[in-house]
Amino acid sequence: MRHLLAAAALSIPSLLPAQVVFEATYSVQQRGKDIGTEHVILRNTTGSPGPQGLRLEFEGKFPGSGETLRGSLARGTDGSLDQLQLEVRRGSTTETLKAAQRGNRIVVTVSNAQGSRGGKEMPGGPDIILLDEQLQALLLLLADLATPEGTHVSAVYPRTGQRANITARRTDEGSRGAVVELTGDLTGRLQLDANGRVARMDLPQSGIVVTRLPS
Repeated sequence: MRHLLAAAALSIPSLLPAQVVFEATYSVQQRGKDIGTEHVILRNTTGSPGPQGLRLEFEGKFPGSGETLRGSLARGTDGSLDQLQLEVRRGSTTETLKAAQRGNRIVVTVSNAQGSRGGKEMPGGPDIILLDEQLQALLLLLADLATPEGTHVSAVYPRTGQRANITARRTDEGSRGAVVELTGDLTGRLQLDANGRVARMDLPQSGIVVTRLPS
């Protein structure tokens, strides 16, 4: 899938292995109330010359729900989805979820301190992205996928098994950056700055507003 993890919509021709491409912290509000923060780091995982792999690392802290979500989502050098690893902490318990595409199936495994708690398989495909109901950082992936004509993707939520069909349409605004409109089963608006980096996300269905904090 084209540039699956270029969350910041960057074009970096030559980087050292694992070099940070983009790093930011976002505040998350729901219906005007602060509910948490999310920190993201985008890394290039291969050197130049040659194709580049990317890894999005994230950590979300949500005091109200008592959850801390931490993990990564990787893209292979061929541009295809590699693996999502998501660690969910609630109080003294920790649960780890791994989701990876194997052929036309998405294989999900869940484990905790006592060992494997089970797994499941879901239909995959070439236009799949992985999202999470609690973690908004994964929506950054749609910034790169969006096109002026509209890009259609199928989102899978590995924790619940839910799916959503989304169209991401990008409108450039010159020196002001760009706007990505999300329509379909998920509606919203991503505001990109002049460097193509997501500065704000508005998700009216859930009342969520995500704003990048000054670095």
